[in-house]
Amino acid sequence: MRLSNLTPLNVFVRGYKSRTLSKRVAQPGKGKTVVAGRKPARPSRFPPKSAPAPTQPTTLDMGKFASLKGVPAVERKTHRNLLEKVTDFGQLRISSEIRDSMLGNLLKEASVPTPVQKVAIKSLRAQRKNEFGFKSWLLAAETGSGKTLAYLLPILSQLSESPQDVKEAPQVRSIVLVPTLELVSQVASQASAIAPNLRILPVDVNSRASRLAKRITKGADLIIATPDKINALAEHEPVLAERALADCRYVVVDEADSLMNESFSSTTLHVLKRCPQLIDAIFVTATIPSHFDKVLREAFPETIRLVTPSIHRLPRHIEFRVIEVFRPPYRDNKELALQQALYSIYHDNAEPNLQKRVMVFVNKKASVKPLVNMLNSAGYPTVGLDGTLPPNERAELLEAFVNPPKERTSDKDKLHVMVATDLVARGIDMKKIRNVILYDLPWSAADLLHRAGRTGRLNAGGRVLLFVSRTEAKGWVKGLEKIVKRGQALA
Repeated sequence: MRLSNLTPLNVFVRGYKSRTLSKRVAQPGKGKTVVAGRKPARPSRFPPKSAPAPTQPTTLDMGKFASLKGVPAVERKTHRNLLEKVTDFGQLRISSEIRDSMLGNLLKEASVPTPVQKVAIKSLRAQRKNEFGFKSWLLAAETGSGKTLAYLLPILSQLSESPQDVKEAPQVRSIVLVPTLELVSQVASQASAIAPNLRILPVDVNSRASRLAKRITKGADLIIATPDKINALAEHEPVLAERALADCRYVVVDEADSLMNESFSSTTLHVLKRCPQLIDAIFVTATIPSHFDKVLREAFPETIRLVTPSIHRLPRHIEFRVIEVFRPPYRDNKELALQQALYSIYHDNAEPNLQKRVMVFVNKKASVKPLVNMLNSAGYPTVGLDGTLPPNERAELLEAFVNPPKERTSDKDKLHVMVATDLVARGIDMKKIRNVILYDLPWSAADLLHRAGRTGRLNAGGRVLLFVSRTEAKGWVKGLEKIVKRGQALA
């Protein structure tokens, strides 16, 4: 179906009531989608003998979405006074050199720290009774809240205030672990911008163990890498790696819910064990899955938990819609529903004179190419991104989405669509992406938060459409619209 054959719709106009993408469907008596109210979550049959205060149940306490660890209200409110008192980066203990570089190079328009930045910097930079005593931290905050700067600012400040000539020996002073090569580049870019005088070493796709060994001999203040790269170095050059990591004081595990899951936790923990003089182990995440919480409590039982009030919440300033694609006019034709959604985005009044970017998330790699071909044939410029593409090609495709939107020069470049898997759902800082379509129901509540979190970042506006089939249209899924509007947590 060509773009010209679709009827213009008003689904995204603020205040419009339809839950489908068809005027016909929105009319009374003709299949109007009704969002059912949620039923209270069932209490556990086997409550613990000494149970903590119960948290408020949500629609996602059921089915495959019941995977997030509930965060008690008291834990969310722990830092309320701090959040109210701190209104400027100047009130936080940040190196003046680092602060000036940050404000000049990264935050030219905003000088107010976000809640997670206030809590993290205040805590990580606090005076300690034992200067070299080990501490583990959980830094948990919603997507798009500025977590990268929240851990980079205190660590880079500490490194800049206690300089060492790392070039004299193969010494690594700190490490940031991330799950993907895309995040290696992103974190390294931010670190280099705010600490130009420190040696920042990103371990990219071309950094094989032998090449990394040569680079390590020059030392580094900060290394950004995936865990497997560090472990490969240790296996390839055990003596060099042992010497280089002997005095490493800070390790950050970014996207910790991913790096500490069933598949990667042992690999990640191996890196931490290779750093005998560690002072801070910082686990950073936007979600706290139950398995991650269990692993963290077992490995680091004394972990200090820094949790923001909005953890596990989708921002209220985004528009969230559940689209039941089994109803007319789609009748289980998800491709038609997708084209209708893109047509609506194309014709709305948002982002005037700018290229509109749309992220379409699918669950499986096999779904990417067919959707890309279908949308291009229908007249929508579309690219696909999944793990089968070489890293360099993935980086090139992401350029249009991680940078601010471009001014459009013609109607042909008004819309730019990317179909992707979860590879780009975690941590990638999409600049002012307003439109996210969840073509498949995400595997879990954590996946939903990450995918939807590509829009609405740092209080920007955004829209999320969730497509559901008849078998997926349970009350706890349809209730998501109310959950978002009320500002409730998913766990």
